[in-house]
Amino acid sequence: MTERPFRDLRVVPDAAADETQAALPLETILQDWPGALARVTAYLRKIGFAPADVRHIAERALERALGRKRHTGAVADAIEEAERLLLETQPLAGDSRAEGRLAEFARWRFAAWQAGGVREGAPLAPRPFTATPPLLRGPMVPALYRGRRLGERRRRRRTGEHHDPEHPARRERRGARQPWDARGRRRRALLLLLVLAPSVVAGSYFLQTLPATVWYPVELAMAIAFGALFGWISVGFWTAVFGFFLLLRGGDRFAITKTEAEPRAPIDPSVRTAIVMPVKDESVERVFAGLRAVRASLARAGSLDAFDIFILSDSADPDRWIDEEEAWARWNRENDFQGGVFYRHRRVRRKRKSGNVADFCRRYGRRYRYMVCLDADSVMSGECIVRLVGMMERNRHVGIIQTAPAVVRARSLFARIQQFTARLYGPMFAAGMHYWQLGDSPYWGHNAIIRVEPFMQHCALAPLPGRGGLSGDILSHDFVEAALMRRAGYHVWLVPDLAGSYEQQPPNLLEELQR
Repeated sequence: MTERPFRDLRVVPDAAADETQAALPLETILQDWPGALARVTAYLRKIGFAPADVRHIAERALERALGRKRHTGAVADAIEEAERLLLETQPLAGDSRAEGRLAEFARWRFAAWQAGGVREGAPLAPRPFTATPPLLRGPMVPALYRGRRLGERRRRRRTGEHHDPEHPARRERRGARQPWDARGRRRRALLLLLVLAPSVVAGSYFLQTLPATVWYPVELAMAIAFGALFGWISVGFWTAVFGFFLLLRGGDRFAITKTEAEPRAPIDPSVRTAIVMPVKDESVERVFAGLRAVRASLARAGSLDAFDIFILSDSADPDRWIDEEEAWARWNRENDFQGGVFYRHRRVRRKRKSGNVADFCRRYGRRYRYMVCLDADSVMSGECIVRLVGMMERNRHVGIIQTAPAVVRARSLFARIQQFTARLYGPMFAAGMHYWQLGDSPYWGHNAIIRVEPFMQHCALAPLPGRGGLSGDILSHDFVEAALMRRAGYHVWLVPDLAGSYEQQPPNLLEELQR
């Protein structure tokens, strides 16, 4: 322990110690008092006392333990007397509760830790602070989606039935057509034409180049596979081409960033936003360094009071989650226990990351209008987050806004190559994706802002039925959540022109595939 929170402690001399002691009984002398002195010394050092204070307190505790009429053991007696000595020297202020010595000393240590040390003449009093805000539960129940059967829409239209009990609100949102709706459909039709036509031509040419000795069904299967792969490359090619020209033109006129007001108005303090980071056995230092940077950036932006930070831990390693709790408690002490930084460790770890976020929504989601999701290796600037909240406030039919995070802090050769290519081609591809998708964009699970209420109502994930690898909990939950949000009538946007969103890249190919 590198800190010295008790360096200013001054032990009150015990006048009774100077009196001449009577001869000690033989059974007392035969106990391991040198070992007791060593144990008390190590105990006090672990608490955080300075070496000079450690020696003085340990000797005084040992003298008082030797003077006892009854002994339970040299080590136990010496440690108990050391704790009593500390409680007598610096008692807790305003504490009249009757309880055992262990509980009292535990509160003494907690109060001394909160105060950052013991000052002579300064009273010690534990200050209350909580790991999480009070519960405000809300439902987040998955609804089974049975799809559309042949002729069902025509039958429901004829009979006046509606499958969805929330159809009036959903129809109202879908009926609010935006100027980009028709343009988006035409753009995607153009992409389909640009991809499908060359793929068919390439497949036919590939079929002609095959030798005549190959069985025709095999040739046809190879040509279809070649055409599909050619189409996959064509999608990336045309996305980059249109993104390049879009950047040259200065952006898309339908971009959601065009709805920002100038000058930007400050965030209403009543509009609460939670910044959540689900973690599972991650580097504690990296996690808290990133969140500290986010909070400091929000403070510089002048909007810190409108945000709360949540560390949602699914860590299974006990040592790891104790380190997380210690880092969280130390951060709160540095902030003088003003709140705004919360920690929750989930003991029942169901549905992985999606279940972790859903558990947060059920417990605390009703307290917040928006939720910013971060990964353990991602950060966002305060200005970026504030702008996202402003865009959500001005567009009530938007459910998710996804940023395009830039790759930073790469160390290995593989990660450096990925970072270079992402910086070089990333803006082009992000602009091209925005050009095709507009308000039907995907959600990548992090570095995005979500409207909490519709997310709780429509984006709960039911397990897939059946057996095998295609059943059970949904792993790629982010794409499914974006589809459910879009199905509910809310728009999902990608903002390629918003700076201040960053993430780290896995250091090797194996971790990239696991991710």
